[in-house]
Amino acid sequence: MTDQLEKTQVVALEQVFYSLIEEQMKTILLANSRAEYLFKTIYPAIASEIRVRPSRSLIAVSGTILGGMLGVL
Repeated sequence: MTDQLEKTQVVALEQVFYSLIEEQMKTILLANSRAEYLFKTIYPAIASEIRVRPSRSLIAVSGTILGGMLGVL
């Protein structure tokens, strides 16, 4: 952006470039000042106290029953 600013001789274009640079600098300063610039954390993640996992015995029993029923059909 500053390269284009140095090349131009028109005052109106210089003003446009300066305003664009100013807006970009505001955005950069806001992003650097706040940790949650774009996204806001509503509820932080909490680690579960009870471990939840699939029950292997339930999967094995239901698979056996389902396989037996399909075999009979």
